[in-house]
Amino acid sequence: GTTFYFTLPLASEAQHATLSTNTPSQAPLDTHKISSSLTGKKVLIIEDDPYVQKLYRRLFEHDEWQTELANDGEEGMKKVTVSVPDLILLDIMMPKLNGLETLEKLKANDSTKHVPVLILTNNGESETIAEATRLGASGYLIKSDFAPDQLHEEIKKYLSGSKHSQI
Repeated sequence: GTTFYFTLPLASEAQHATLSTNTPSQAPLDTHKISSSLTGKKVLIIEDDPYVQKLYRRLFEHDEWQTELANDGEEGMKKVTVSVPDLILLDIMMPKLNGLETLEKLKANDSTKHVPVLILTNNGESETIAEATRLGASGYLIKSDFAPDQLHEEIKKYLSGSKHSQI
């Protein structure tokens, strides 16, 4: 039941000509190439919406980050026991084990308590934000407030370690 709205700017004739001559490997996402220091970083995406999962995976794998998907908190907890990621993106509203319950378990676990957990949800209620902060979320972003490229830049800050406990 998630609805997304976005605006796409019209390209000028010069931009259109440049874009139409690019090969697929030169798509606009290539402008997000980052330093090799972040290549190979592992990101666990705990999100129940398959469309959003695909969007994040495509965005992150373009920079050669390893992405792992989990459909809910229970599956996410199982995956972190196999391989601890460098960053966890966590939705709040999910079946089985919701995001806040998952966050609490992640921060109580010695092997995952150090991993930055970035909440990325449509739930902007101040009580939920306060609870996520209390439980140890590294950041809290409202999905509708970020375009994919802005989200990408924000994620890079967390992966590079330049953001710590700022919500």
